[in-house]
Formats: sequence, C-alpha cells, structure tokens
Amino acid sequence: MAHRLALATLGATCVLILLGGLVTNTGAALAVPDWPSTFGYNMVLFPWSRMVGGVLYEHSHRLMGALVGLLTLALAGTLWREGGRLQRLGLIAVATVVAQGVATHRCRPAAKRMADPHRCGATVSSCAAASAQMR
Repeated sequence: MAHRLALATLGATCVLILLGGLVTNTGAALAVPDWPSTFGYNMVLFPWSRMVGGVLYEHSHRLMGALVGLLTLALAGTLWREGGRLQRLGLIAVATVVAQGVATHRCRPAAKRMADPHRCGATVSSCAAASAQMR
C-alpha cells in the first residue's frame, strides 16, 4: 500500500512542479490575492467558469498543492503504521509540505522573494516521496 501511495504522491508532486513552472513563467504568482481562500471562495469551491488567465494557472497549482498535501499525509500515516526506517521519512515529507503551505500563507506579500525557497521545498518534497517508494 505504501509503495502505491508513494508513487501517487510522487506523480502528483511532479504535476505540481510543472504547474508551478507555469505559474512562474506566465507571471501568475499573484493572480489570486488571498490565501487560502480564492477571491473569498473556499479554495475547492471556486467556480471553474472564473478560472481564466493567470487565475487558472495559480489556482490549479493551489489545488494540486492541496492534493499533494493530502497524499503526503496519507503516505506518512501509512509509513508510520508499517513501522521501520521509513517512519522518519514520512515525518520529513509532512514537515516540508506544511512548511510550504505556511511559507506561502505568511509570505504572500513577498511572493517574488519567496519563489526560490518555495522551489527548494518542492524539490525536497519530491525527493522524500521518491525515496519512500524506492524500498
């Protein structure tokens, strides 16, 4: 079970990194001014009809980030239950994903300065997911 979950987490993380590249390359980093809501809507309930231009890129990145966060939590829980040497890796993966979310929320006004640390966190998260699936 952990292997499949790690593969799903790794795949979703790769898609998240690609979407993050689209956000960066299209200049859509601040297309949505609030976080974690989206123009006052619950992030998951934002109407698809309003996802145009930069909002489409940034909001898709946010939704995929939420999915990666949920998958990482599930993976960490599975690794914890299975025991062994991968328990610590699951905790590290959760810590990096939580740090990404907190940094995004706290540093929203300084989004341009936070781009490089945000990318580094993505790399660490994807490495943790990849390591968990390579037993």
